[in-house]
Amino acid sequence: MSKKLNTTIFFFFLLIGMCSHAQVGIGISKPTQEFEVKGTVRFQNLDNNRALSRQLTSDDAGNLTASEVVKERFYYDGLKKQFVPPVLVEPNQSVDLGVGLTVDVPPFSEIIVVLTYNIPVYKLPNTIATLPDYAGIKLISSKAGHLPLGARKFTFPSTYSVPNATSHGGSYIDGKYVDVVKNTTSATESVTYSLQGFIESKNANVASFYFSDTATAQNFGVGVFSSMVFFKAL
Repeated sequence: MSKKLNTTIFFFFLLIGMCSHAQVGIGISKPTQEFEVKGTVRFQNLDNNRALSRQLTSDDAGNLTASEVVKERFYYDGLKKQFVPPVLVEPNQSVDLGVGLTVDVPPFSEIIVVLTYNIPVYKLPNTIATLPDYAGIKLISSKAGHLPLGARKFTFPSTYSVPNATSHGGSYIDGKYVDVVKNTTSATESVTYSLQGFIESKNANVASFYFSDTATAQNFGVGVFSSMVFFKAL
């Protein structure tokens, strides 16, 4: 009786061992690997469980790998940039500089937008000027309006040592601003960022936010407006 019992137990564990090392195939009757697929496999109706800390990804060759996903982490989502066209600003005016960067905010997500601009501005001289002038950039959001923390402003000197019709005094205006936008709705939202150039002048001076293709103006430089976006699902 004991011998039969031992034999039964032996074959039972042998069967378990064979089952645990069985080869599984999809689209193939005799797989040669532990898990072999011939053709394609489609997974449907899988639960989207954000509590999991790992995400399964595949490369172009079909190799799978699991990567750690942290819910509170932001992920890089893209870079955009535009060049500023030539713009002439009259005294005490704000003029759109002809650039606009639109960022989409997916449903139930939060984004960080890093905005940067670097734009040359030159003042056409006024030989009888006695007071300083101011020129600068305003950063505008379609969602929040004027963003004062993203604005920049500097002072022009009142006169130049050798003023003439072709001399220009100027500098680059460099600005950075970080905006955080949260979308708690089920629809995609969009935010557009734009720039305005302005001059505050008591001397009737005119400011030029330059870039021109003409040979005499190419060395004035090119204005650039860019956005870098980071994304996080809520």
